[in-house]
Amino acid sequence: MLLWLPVAMNLSAQERITPTSEQIERFPRTTLNVVLPNENILLESALKEAMENKWKITPLKFIDKAEFEANIGDANRSFLLFAGGSFQENPEEKSFVYTFLNLLMGGGESLNKLPEFLLLPVSCDGQSIDKSLLFMDAFVDIMQRHIRSIQKNPKLAKQRLDAFYNKNIERLTDRYLLLEKDDITYTVTDEEKALLFNGRLSVVEDSDIEKAVTAKAKNQIVGLTLYPRVGSPKDTWCYNLLIAADTHELIYFKQHKVNRKKGQGFLKEELKRFGIYLRKSK
Repeated sequence: MLLWLPVAMNLSAQERITPTSEQIERFPRTTLNVVLPNENILLESALKEAMENKWKITPLKFIDKAEFEANIGDANRSFLLFAGGSFQENPEEKSFVYTFLNLLMGGGESLNKLPEFLLLPVSCDGQSIDKSLLFMDAFVDIMQRHIRSIQKNPKLAKQRLDAFYNKNIERLTDRYLLLEKDDITYTVTDEEKALLFNGRLSVVEDSDIEKAVTAKAKNQIVGLTLYPRVGSPKDTWCYNLLIAADTHELIYFKQHKVNRKKGQGFLKEELKRFGIYLRKSK
């Protein structure tokens, strides 16, 4: 079931409004309004619980969509909401909707006029909601860490997420990587695991990912891929993330269009790059 999506974004043409240095500095003095439209109880409850337990940067308030729409122009409020978007440019063709956590600054005349701090993918059509529930605490910590990074260096607010986070890939050094077997586009042999990944890559079942995340397993990095599991892969996109099970650091973020050369999941060239750091020692 899809959530209430206040805007149907065309992600191919989406233009972000970057917060100014003044808005970044002022953000901690706002009240973060978390919009819960009562459309998907499981997902909204998980977000509410995670925000109550982990959010430290601003005061919190939980609101419905009517209050959001009535107060969108209030510059003393910031907003966190679920937003949906599609890469499909032809409205007559089937489109796959991706769901994001959208962190915005209030004070604009309409939703698409609000400065955006973060647009973080959390699910998409055809993918089980269980993954979103499992990683909800991590998503909240990623948002919080993202804000703190921007506060230290406001210029980072203009960067795409891949440019922002791919520099963190060196943090794979001396850690162990767990990837779900259905989320890799090729079969990794035992020889490759030993030679290319120094024995630090495990190709596992989804239950093993769940165990690592739930236990906050130390020094383990887990993969999360977001792509449609149903229908034609034409004009669909894949988001690949690496998240530290213990600290919830976002180690890696990359998106690619699915085509004949690039399948749905982690690509061979991505794993080779991971191997460079998995083979290193500090």
